[in-house]
Amino acid sequence: MMQILSKLSINTILKLWTLLTIMFIVAGIIVFSYDLDKKSFVVMVNIINIFSFVVFFIFREKIETNVTELMDESKYLSINIENIYEANIGYILIALFILMGAILIFFALFNVSRYQLLLKEDGVIESGSAIFWLLAAGVSFAYVIKLLKNKSRKRQIINNILLMFFFFLCLGEEISWGQRIFGIKTPELLSQVNIQNETNLHNIGSISVFSNLFFLITLTFFLLIPYLIKKDEQAKKLLYYVYFPIPSRFAINIYLGTLLVWIVVGIRFGTLGFHPFSFYPEHYDTQMDDEIFEFLVAYSFLCFSILNSTTRLILKKNTLSK
Repeated sequence: MMQILSKLSINTILKLWTLLTIMFIVAGIIVFSYDLDKKSFVVMVNIINIFSFVVFFIFREKIETNVTELMDESKYLSINIENIYEANIGYILIALFILMGAILIFFALFNVSRYQLLLKEDGVIESGSAIFWLLAAGVSFAYVIKLLKNKSRKRQIINNILLMFFFFLCLGEEISWGQRIFGIKTPELLSQVNIQNETNLHNIGSISVFSNLFFLITLTFFLLIPYLIKKDEQAKKLLYYVYFPIPSRFAINIYLGTLLVWIVVGIRFGTLGFHPFSFYPEHYDTQMDDEIFEFLVAYSFLCFSILNSTTRLILKKNTLSK
């Protein structure tokens, strides 16, 4: 895998990205030409994409140099991971997950009214998701403080700060940045483009697109990256060398359990997937399984954050391998 990626030059990436950018622009022209919905979403995607493309183009040489240096430096690396508390903490977290999953599946199968009550606005599921994101951010913050005191490597500190901000962003989006808590009115400009009239970004234009993107991010983080590390030694050394946060086996298993619960609930109500359709005559709300996925993924990230904060990574250069 890494051999294939290493052959992708910056110019090749720019050519592929240029093609993708043209496709986004054409999509925007079509949406505006036929006066279709989702105008605000298409504009936002194009702005973000073009800005990212310009930044990448300006710093392309520096990016290529840094990536090449990192790959060379990580080639002769020995990795030692210490976590004496992983099993004890991991089994407790899995036990809590099994309890939550069993309750959700039981209500979905045998007590739909109680299940729908859990999903109501600012109910148990939404509030639970917010609490999990808050705790994950708090644990990450404490871990960053610990790293600063121990004078750990700069990359490790930066990566964990980024994780903390990611958790905080998810928390803010989940609670619409405190809009309902503090009774804040949605700004006029945002109310015109937000399909739920809320102060958040993920409801601009298309909920399903953001949900699918979030799904792909979690799938990549919890499954694809660990699989890549297992199958490709060079990729493993590179990712550990830059202190990329890697989920432990317990966090991975909890995420797999999340997918299982999501699939069972989605099939039960005919709403599996992030789409605006329901396949049952009862026309169940398509959020019947989406909210559960978000709730359990938030818990998965909390478990990752806890286990990550107890991990000690020791990296050493093996000069004899040269």
